[in-house]
Amino acid sequence: MITSRITSCSPSRVVPILEIHGTLDGNVPFNGGAIDITGDTLASVPAVLTFWANFNQCDAPPPTITNLPNTNTTDGSSVQRHIYPNCGDGSAVELLKVVLGGHTWPGLPGGNTNRDIIADEEIWHFFSKHNLNGTVGTTDKPKESTWSVFPNPANDLLHVVLPEGTGKTVIRIMDILGNTVLQQSTSDLASGQINLDASGLTNGIYFLEIQDGIQKRPAQKLLISRQ
Repeated sequence: MITSRITSCSPSRVVPILEIHGTLDGNVPFNGGAIDITGDTLASVPAVLTFWANFNQCDAPPPTITNLPNTNTTDGSSVQRHIYPNCGDGSAVELLKVVLGGHTWPGLPGGNTNRDIIADEEIWHFFSKHNLNGTVGTTDKPKESTWSVFPNPANDLLHVVLPEGTGKTVIRIMDILGNTVLQQSTSDLASGQINLDASGLTNGIYFLEIQDGIQKRPAQKLLISRQ
């Protein structure tokens, strides 16, 4: 948030807030101060969270801080979870502070990227607990898919594993706009595995969708990454 927006922002209801931010973010500095395209200055992450904690009527700062397990000691960073407790009307304010992390998405490959957490899962855990009426009382993950793809991130060759006996199967790879960029059909699942040539795909995020004779299975995210 820019500093002027903090003084003018006045939502009509509480707003659950999750911030995931690296302390070495060079695009949106953790401590604020950079000039953005409007000519205003960016507020610091602590200032933004204090604003939302006050607006959501959470307990007075400072927040409760927990050091998360440093499960990957090679990524050069660690994570602290900051929680502002007892917010009003079932709202919440939380920060995942990536100490020494950059302007990157935790869980994905790349330099200066934290791998102690997976941002996708943290976002789901947080927002699945809230709707427009307040807390909905669940932190369940989406149901696990009945198929898998490896390696992921991938280079040129993908292996899709399905239960044996699935029958005729159509596999679609779609870009982030929903356009089908690769499709393959097969009825040969004796081994329960289908191999896909992804050498024609450029680096980026895609989604794999499976349609077989039994059901349309939940899509999975795929990252194509070549050095």
